[in-house]
Amino acid sequence: ARIDPMQELRVRDAMRPAPPVLRQALAFARVVDACARGPWDALPVVSADGAFRGIVTSQAVEDAARGETDGLLAQDVLVEVPVVHASDRLERALGSLLRDTTSGVAVVDGTVEQVVGWLTHRDVLRAYSERLGTGRRTVRPTAIGGRRPQSPPATPAATAPRPSPLTEPRGAHAPRPPRATPPSRVCPPAS
Repeated sequence: ARIDPMQELRVRDAMRPAPPVLRQALAFARVVDACARGPWDALPVVSADGAFRGIVTSQAVEDAARGETDGLLAQDVLVEVPVVHASDRLERALGSLLRDTTSGVAVVDGTVEQVVGWLTHRDVLRAYSERLGTGRRTVRPTAIGGRRPQSPPATPAATAPRPSPLTEPRGAHAPRPPRATPPSRVCPPAS
């Protein structure tokens, strides 16, 4: 009998580092700034003791910005979402991802449910693919059927030297991947 990899994989095998964590008492202007700075569509929100309370989505922030924002805090634009635990089976986490409409779910651990990671559909697929494959984490491009694609013949444009990233116009190169943020990075409440 063959074991389904989704039954043996755990969330900790697939999760990525958590995005920056916001305190629920953070002023709305700082929430907007935090959402605008990163590549994330949602940021986890925690209580003063670090317990997960929900997420702030960029859509919820945009909606709130259309109204009165004086005195508004992160907890006022909070969206309650399911969480998964690092020790949960990946199959259970996939169910949470499918039921939720956000870009990912928070991964918590401990009795206080502190945010320790983030899980997206892509993370689940990557972990599943790695388990089914040879165990290598590097994915090499292949055509359907497992054969490497043929390189097109060299053209003068293809053999020309590529510009250095230092000389390329801003925005001409591929975007950088998001930097991993340690779970301890928390935006403090506004003074």
